[in-house]
Amino acid sequence: MEDAAPFALLLLPIFYIVILAVVIFPHWKMFQRAGYSGALSLLLILPIINIIVLFWFGFSDWPALRGRRGGM
Repeated sequence: MEDAAPFALLLLPIFYIVILAVVIFPHWKMFQRAGYSGALSLLLILPIINIIVLFWFGFSDWPALRGRRGGM
């Protein structure tokens, strides 16, 4: 049991990188398709700011849709 701790510490950074990739990559694509820079998805790593970014993204007018609204 004592030998499991160093192995777990080696896997922890790999686990974090996989979780970040699973979160960042889809949001990167969503931001790009909405007409924003995909780099905005990197803000999702930061606590509290991630909530603000998601609310802003959800309720803002997307540049990709501005030309499709016609007379609006």
